[in-house]
Amino acid sequence: MLQRISATLTSSAWKTVACLVRGTALSYTLAVSGYAADLYGGRDGALDRSRWSKMVFCLASLVDHTLPIHQHDEEDHSGSYFTYHAEKRLLAFAL
Repeated sequence: MLQRISATLTSSAWKTVACLVRGTALSYTLAVSGYAADLYGGRDGALDRSRWSKMVFCLASLVDHTLPIHQHDEEDHSGSYFTYHAEKRLLAFAL
């Protein structure tokens, strides 16, 4: 699975793939950066982008962390750009 995803994403320098390894008993969990589903999003083991971006917002709120405003934020969603990072999605998933 990792080889298939990395081979597909190597053509795009704009996507980050993060992998959570939790030992041999559990499968790898993958997250892909970005807000559009593109090739992945809830398929092939990658976390659903929309769902886990929302969970990043929830986690940030829970710990009283303000996500910085960015020019690429979604309209009416300040800080949304920073929820698109694969690493943040994996952290929300792990917690």
